[in-house]
Amino acid sequence: MSGLRASTEISYWSASAMPASPMPRLEGDLQTDTVIIGGGYTGLSAARDLARSGVDTLVLEAKSFGFGASGRNGGFVSTRFRIPFSRMATDHGQDVARRMYDIGQEAADHVERTMGELTSPECGYARYGAVTAALNAHHLQTLDAGRALLERAFGDRSLRMLSRGEIAEECGSERFVGGMLSTRSGGIHPLNYVRVLTKDLRAHGVPMFEDSPATAIRHQSGGVLVQTPAGTVRARRAIIGTNAYSETTSATDPLGRRVVPLQSACIATAPLPDALLARLIPRRRLVFDSKRVLRWFRIVADRMVFGGRGESGAGGSDAAYRRLYANMVEIFPELAGVAIAYRWSGHVAMTLDTLPHVGWLDDRVLYAIGYNGTGVAMASLLGTYAARLSRGERIDLGLLGAEAFRPIRFHALHVPVGRAVTGWYQLLDALGR
Repeated sequence: MSGLRASTEISYWSASAMPASPMPRLEGDLQTDTVIIGGGYTGLSAARDLARSGVDTLVLEAKSFGFGASGRNGGFVSTRFRIPFSRMATDHGQDVARRMYDIGQEAADHVERTMGELTSPECGYARYGAVTAALNAHHLQTLDAGRALLERAFGDRSLRMLSRGEIAEECGSERFVGGMLSTRSGGIHPLNYVRVLTKDLRAHGVPMFEDSPATAIRHQSGGVLVQTPAGTVRARRAIIGTNAYSETTSATDPLGRRVVPLQSACIATAPLPDALLARLIPRRRLVFDSKRVLRWFRIVADRMVFGGRGESGAGGSDAAYRRLYANMVEIFPELAGVAIAYRWSGHVAMTLDTLPHVGWLDDRVLYAIGYNGTGVAMASLLGTYAARLSRGERIDLGLLGAEAFRPIRFHALHVPVGRAVTGWYQLLDALGR
């Protein structure tokens, strides 16, 4: 493991991002129609939708814009949920499964449309396609069954099974027995996506404040009063998009008790030689493996970026980074000894049903939250859904509504329980189950 050299947490995305526009801290008292709490994809997408509809809005961010998962993820623009559509159909019926499928497609289309509207080459967005790489014959059979269902039930012909030889060519690795290619998925520079959205909102006159955590939300006649350390905002309604960082303050903690924040870790290599880059993921696909404790990887510029769950959920520990490095070398032996230039981690918001949710917390506060590690596209879409709901629109939310989204009992146990579950999944993965 001589190649694992980075000793401090520095994100490749932050090191390679376009400059951030400085944002003020909220000081004093303001009034608006809708106040948005959270400066990631959810809040920024909600603000963009409202501003384009002529609704006065402003955005409060506790740290800096993109500080949370929106600036730390792998940049996968995916149509997937963690629950297979076959299980949705069995448990909830074909119509519900079809609606969920449509939402997934809409989420990826939403990001692509936004990129087209903003003409932002800094985001590096493209529909590279995503590969799910099967580690054994059972996983491959499961993938093919899911592909067949989507083609039969929904007419989806964007998925193609890959042989052992084809997956080796796509991924540059002999580790997998086959896989499945989804041509509708894309990749993006996640932090630049945040910064392009903030730039667009500022250009349209939306007030934006960082270092301004919402410390309290109080109901008042005709609306809400949101307090921050140095100011207040009076508004008719609020939208919360704080996801895995909802426990940061008591104002958003009611949502924090509905998700389990687990850490995920990422590493990025030093620049790789051209000859090696030509062999590793030559079409720049985004790759997931078929483990329960997901590993993912992609080539960005001239580096391998590799991520996944940490050591039994301990995302930012040295052990987690060593494990990721070992996982990378297992898949790509030619990367043994390659230096790791960047390593970083962040929180992923998991829900008990492994689905995100959007809706009303009460009659004045909305939320969109709980992306379970697949939030680039879904957070962008559900932010706009929250904005539309705030304007009184009716939306078929499928399984993503608020009805079954309740506080988690014994939430204080979420860290040890989450680590235990992750450890159990790691054991099943090791056994090839």
